[in-house]
Amino acid sequence: MSIETLLICGSMKPAPGLTKSSAAREVLKVIKKCFTDVGYENYHTLDLRELNLPYFDGRSAEEYMHEGVNQLFNAFLEAKTIVVSAPAYWRNVAGGLINALNLIGGPLYDFPEKANFLKGKEIFLITVGASYVDSVYASTQLKSTFSSMGANISQKEIIIGNIREMDVNNQRKLSFDLYNLGKDILKFNEEIKGRVQ
Repeated sequence: MSIETLLICGSMKPAPGLTKSSAAREVLKVIKKCFTDVGYENYHTLDLRELNLPYFDGRSAEEYMHEGVNQLFNAFLEAKTIVVSAPAYWRNVAGGLINALNLIGGPLYDFPEKANFLKGKEIFLITVGASYVDSVYASTQLKSTFSSMGANISQKEIIIGNIREMDVNNQRKLSFDLYNLGKDILKFNEEIKGRVQ
């Protein structure tokens, strides 16, 4: 059975030897909890930190002959719904995630037939920034990138500022919003199935 939903963690934190958690990774746990609570299992998680991806150097994804690149590329092609948890710093998307998207997109000028290769995919964005402003800028960049690849960007997105600065009530609200995003993703998947049948 093909994977319906792909969860991507775009964080490279923590640094080697450290055990600190990454906010971008932690927020995906709430989505997974929602899935678990309703018995939904048709999803797969890919963590960029574990893929040991090379730097994009102008080749197509296939030319790298790299297990992590192949895994990421194939997962994007297979999934119908893609949830991206993206870190943001200095008003930009974190470099590791942009590099990953460059790797799977490849050099369009050499392979124009790959334009819109994510057509038909629905992208749900969760952007976690060092500040709220960082997240807003990064979200705009990701929407532009995924749109240029042909994907549809869901209007249901979550933009998060510095979680460390949130009080308990705002942290609870964030958890509630993330859990409800999980429900929205499941609802979207059911609607897609209904259209196909």
